[in-house]
Amino acid sequence: MRNQIPKLYNLTGVAYQATFVRISRDVILKVASLYNATNYWTERLKIGNHMHKALDSELKSAFAR
Repeated sequence: MRNQIPKLYNLTGVAYQATFVRISRDVILKVASLYNATNYWTERLKIGNHMHKALDSELKSAFAR
């Protein structure tokens, strides 16, 4: 979010990449744990969309998309 760069810098300094990786890993693991192995074969698009929406929502808290 280009217009939020000052807020991002205040939040993370120059270590923004580590913050984004941590948030992404946490969100993906959390959503992944909601589904069983069979779901990954039968509902792949639904799971991917769920992960994408959850990740976008959490990254907004770190001034990113």
